Amino acid sequence: MEDAYHHARASAETLARAGGRDLGVLSYATIDIVEPHVFYRAARPMAAMDKTTPAPTEEFTPQTVTVTAHVNAVFVLK
Repeated sequence: MEDAYHHARASAETLARAGGRDLGVLSYATIDIVEPHVFYRAARPMAAMDKTTPAPTEEFTPQTVTVTAHVNAVFVLK
């Protein structure tokens, strides 16, 4: 989210300069976040599992997850 905000601010500063203005304070912002949903499917139905069956979390493996944040920012012009 921080990267998305800095990108939005840099874009706004470029537009303000192109219009001969200075960028003022942030007036309003919204953030939309998109993150993948990771689903786990048990090898056997839950009813077939007993106390000797390992918990599903024991079978998880590390993975990279990409989260996308989109910032809509409104700045005051000076």
